[in-house]
Amino acid sequence: MPCCAMCRWCGTVFSALKRRSPMFCDNLVSLRKLHDLSQEELADRLQVSRQTLSKYETGVSHS
Repeated sequence: MPCCAMCRWCGTVFSALKRRSPMFCDNLVSLRKLHDLSQEELADRLQVSRQTLSKYETGVSHS
């Protein structure tokens, strides 16, 4: 089920950001908050753990 009217755009943005642009952390948090999602909800939609999403948001993850 699409998360929003712009869900295709969000997916494209997330894919591009995943390549580790310098603002990846900030953009990921902004997109998550824009769609009023918790880390848990977004992690479920991306099929990653909440801990992995948290690492992406804080810049800790290197993979």
